[in-house]
Amino acid sequence: MGLLFHLKVENQPNPAAIAFQFSTVSFIMLYLYHLLVFCWTITHFGWENMDDMAGSQWDMRVVRALSPPVQKPHEHKDLYFSLFYTTVHVFSLVSALVFWAVLVPTGHGSLNSLDGVVIWGKLVAPFSSGWLQSFCVINLYGVTVLLVLLEILLLNSIKCPVSLVFFSGLYLCWAALGERVTGRSPYFFLDSEAMGGTGHAIAASAGFISLAPTVLSVIYGLTALREGWTSGA
Repeated sequence: MGLLFHLKVENQPNPAAIAFQFSTVSFIMLYLYHLLVFCWTITHFGWENMDDMAGSQWDMRVVRALSPPVQKPHEHKDLYFSLFYTTVHVFSLVSALVFWAVLVPTGHGSLNSLDGVVIWGKLVAPFSSGWLQSFCVINLYGVTVLLVLLEILLLNSIKCPVSLVFFSGLYLCWAALGERVTGRSPYFFLDSEAMGGTGHAIAASAGFISLAPTVLSVIYGLTALREGWTSGA
């Protein structure tokens, strides 16, 4: 993670723009999700009954803070976590899809597009600037996808709520703020000048928002496939 952000900073005229990139947002969310689940798993197996836990009051507070929340009637903690889970995994897949299907073919598919090969008349260079960039690209847009797919197919048991259009729109607001602050749009297709008009940028924004429910439907399909395998086993 440190290598990735170091490389991003090196290749950004304005390092502040990194905070507004969709790949940064989705990667941090995925990292926080796995960190949260790791802490919950450790505390669940290490301290199953915290009421019988021996230790200082400070130790108990730390363990309780890192433990899964206690579910009470009429609370919506499970809904909030399910929403967070769904957003994390959909955004990770959308980020990879945009990179490989949009940015790479149009010549924007690298952390530092200085050289590369030409496809469809465009410069394509996702792996052309050394092993470090290639390593970061593979991790950011390849390994994360594998982690998400493994989570969906083998581990998760959460029913996904459909509320991602709002969060996709919320990111577009964040991207617009980033363009105003840094002078650079996180994606070229969100820039009206690069797209040749405001109408084209709006259409591209609508297409970006539509990716979230599309990817969610794929996740539903993979979840149904997994449940079919497990029920038949």
